[in-house]
Amino acid sequence: MISDEIKKLTYYETMIPHGKEILSYLESVDLLNLEVGKYPIVGDKAFLLIQEYDTQPENEKFWESHNRFMDIQIVLKGEEFLGYSPISALSIKNAYDSLGDYTLYENKQAGFTLVYSAPGQFQIFFPGDGHKPGCAAGISTGVKKAVIKVQC
Repeated sequence: MISDEIKKLTYYETMIPHGKEILSYLESVDLLNLEVGKYPIVGDKAFLLIQEYDTQPENEKFWESHNRFMDIQIVLKGEEFLGYSPISALSIKNAYDSLGDYTLYENKQAGFTLVYSAPGQFQIFFPGDGHKPGCAAGISTGVKKAVIKVQC
């Protein structure tokens, strides 16, 4: 997992598959004004999801991980905490769904870190990183987020 300022995303270009194409795409669009939906960047190998939701208390959220895709998560509006945990510290709730590329885990309260995210920041979750997005940073708030899914 990586957490940093969005202005430093270029530092990580070489460790992200299709990094050059993704960064070029991000420079060409106004993420904040995109509608909720899916936008191709490099076919199905790299695509953008624009999401809007209300954050929830951390203890109401479930953990997830992916096998084939990394997530680059960018909060565009609002704020949230994102949980990070090695999957070895988590208990499987729902077995791997190969179509959706995710495993869900129980909401256990041991062995994890919460990372604060607001506009101007990003997080990268690699395949196998347990993560829990959408956790309230205090009271529940609305969040608009860009999630770039990149096949690894």
